[in-house]
Amino acid sequence: ARKISLRRDLHCAFERDFSFHDEVSSGTLPSGLTLSASGVLSGTPTAAGSYNFTIKITDVNLCVGSRAYSITIASCAPPTVTTQPTNQSAAVAGSATFTAAAGGTPPTVQWQVSTDNGTNWTNLTGETNATLNLNNLAITMNGNKYRAVFTNACGTATSDPATLTVNKLTPTVALNSSSSTVTYGQSVTLTATVSGAVAASGTVTFKNSATTLGTGTLSSGQATFSSAT
Repeated sequence: ARKISLRRDLHCAFERDFSFHDEVSSGTLPSGLTLSASGVLSGTPTAAGSYNFTIKITDVNLCVGSRAYSITIASCAPPTVTTQPTNQSAAVAGSATFTAAAGGTPPTVQWQVSTDNGTNWTNLTGETNATLNLNNLAITMNGNKYRAVFTNACGTATSDPATLTVNKLTPTVALNSSSSTVTYGQSVTLTATVSGAVAASGTVTFKNSATTLGTGTLSSGQATFSSAT
């Protein structure tokens, strides 16, 4: 709402009664806007264009003032999705990127996530760019759906949902010996190297068939065990 003030344009004297009446005396208000008798211009414009009109104010003593106004209502086109996000697949601890775009009067964008196959959606805090980057993926994110919601003054458009697939890592273990030939009584060091896992930790148990030889603590993906033959 906008208050139209013409009080200083009254051209005759008045004493105690400060009641006024405002009206459009010429021209046309933008479609969707109205002017109250108390001088409040309010509403939501429904059509673009330039509008010229004159407001006349009259007090109880029939003193009259007027002022010409010009208002330009900018054109507005509702958003339409032009680029849909596509399904993404990555491994645990990896990253995934979703991209969406929309036309129309430049809209804002808000990415949303659904963890129940699209039944409910939640805004992702701070994710207001056309590209959504997800890093350090967890297996719990597998199956999540993501979509972009575009909004401007004329409306809202929502992209199709895209699904994230997070694949489990398959670790492998390589066993190496400090020597391929060892004399009885000499020490030998066994090294187990774990790869294909994220920050592997814990211990490795070294065995000879069903017999446990000992354990080694993983550090930087490796564990060692030394024993005399």
